[in-house]
Amino acid sequence: MTLPKKYKDPREYIEFMLKLFKPERYFYLGATILSLAALFYGFYILIGDSKNVKTALAMLAPTGLITMSCYRILKFWNDCLKMVRDFLNKPDNG
Repeated sequence: MTLPKKYKDPREYIEFMLKLFKPERYFYLGATILSLAALFYGFYILIGDSKNVKTALAMLAPTGLITMSCYRILKFWNDCLKMVRDFLNKPDNG
């Protein structure tokens, strides 16, 4: 991943990317929090009321959303760190 020519320092580009994708990051963060809340509620039902097993198992469905949203959040940071690493590994940036 290379730094666009418009930016001389990767910090400028990362700040730009943070501002650009702020709504998306907040959406995925909110989806993760809601999914985790539903997951914990499902565990609570499963442990507390053994008669409601079907409902509790249905509450485990958000695990896919948790996985997907965490992946998207971490991918963004991974791309930013790759860019910084590539910038720092250039011989002229030492």
